[in-house]
Amino acid sequence: MKKIFTIISMLITTLTLTSLTSCKRNTTTGMFDFDDKYFIGVQEHFYEIRNMEPSVTHEFVSDIVSVMGMKVFRLNVTMDNLFYVDQNDTVKFNQATKEQMRIIVDSLVEAGIERIVYANDSFIYPYGYKATHTICAPDPYTERDAYIRWLKVNSIGYGMIAKEFPEIKYFEPINEPDVPNNEVLCKNGMIWGSKQPEFMFTASDEAHICADLCYYMRQEIRKVDENNKMMTPALTSLRTCLDYLEYMYEAIESGCHPTGDDLKCSVNPDDYFDYIDLHPYSALNAVVDPLSPKENGVQLMTENYLEGCKLFYDICVKHGDKEKPHWYTEVGYSDYADVTRRDIIGRETAKQLQMVKEELPFVETLIFYTLTDFYVFNVDISENHFGLFTAIANPDESLEMKPIMKEIYKFMHNGSEDFTAFNAVYDKYRLGK
Repeated sequence: MKKIFTIISMLITTLTLTSLTSCKRNTTTGMFDFDDKYFIGVQEHFYEIRNMEPSVTHEFVSDIVSVMGMKVFRLNVTMDNLFYVDQNDTVKFNQATKEQMRIIVDSLVEAGIERIVYANDSFIYPYGYKATHTICAPDPYTERDAYIRWLKVNSIGYGMIAKEFPEIKYFEPINEPDVPNNEVLCKNGMIWGSKQPEFMFTASDEAHICADLCYYMRQEIRKVDENNKMMTPALTSLRTCLDYLEYMYEAIESGCHPTGDDLKCSVNPDDYFDYIDLHPYSALNAVVDPLSPKENGVQLMTENYLEGCKLFYDICVKHGDKEKPHWYTEVGYSDYADVTRRDIIGRETAKQLQMVKEELPFVETLIFYTLTDFYVFNVDISENHFGLFTAIANPDESLEMKPIMKEIYKFMHNGSEDFTAFNAVYDKYRLGK
């Protein structure tokens, strides 16, 4: 969820920006040549799939994405919701979830989305394996047979998604496993939120598990279509992201992967992932300088942000992956329900977009988290307020465009401040209309 460079916002808004729908970024190195219509995307939690904000239906998301003119969308559908495993370890779709996902994918494509990223933050388990939570993994050392079965059922699920939804070409294995205290990937026995040390893997072991997941899943999605792309796990903007990525490369280079008696060892990262995935929220500044400046609590975009992104890229270069594109599949800001932060966030996001485009040629795509604030579905003060728009259900400011959304739209549309195209969406969904 997090991004750079100090230029005054008046300069940003007066620059003639290249249209993202028509031009390409060419770099001096010649390694990267990205179509800028894919530079900015968005994520949202559909109520039909995640049972979160009730107003955020597939119709609303499609309508607003179409007006925004975006071509990239990150779709999070948890594995435990989409699949079950029968007594023969056969992976089967939950038909109701699959049908809802089909409606959503079709509506996104109809709205103009051309690249869909499948994101996941849970697992399914071989038959008979009793996991205490859907983020647990069998121990690869003490539960080797169950671990290999676990890798297989989850990778088969990914292959089934690729076959059932050919519109999806990009796949993440797991979301933010480098979160401290093993809150995303842990040993079986962990109770959610308990942080019991005896059920924690080391960060190195977690990264080794992620390398296995990538290998197994990549095999399955490419059986369906060799153009399907596997990403690294989506890593956070905490210091742990650097160590975690290094551990993944070390696992691959160790000669011990992938795990499985019927598989040949591969020390080539190309057999594990095609894209590098990071969530560089503004906190990435603090990785470089813990005293990186803030204004009204908002982490400002400075050279430290760029340096943090480059440190991550440098690890890839070190391990022979200098030409792999980077996707930032979560960026954005929470305003913490403080309206005085919103203008600052808009200004800093404008800096971020310009700086990434100009200074980080290896970055192909940034995906903003999320379309709207939460209002009915209450998580916490931070998570509730990442929206580019206020919540539809908020009676005090239903579906209002925040400054961050205005800056994104201007960046995408040659600096245009004509937001009238959104009026039809407001009239359809805003409270009181």
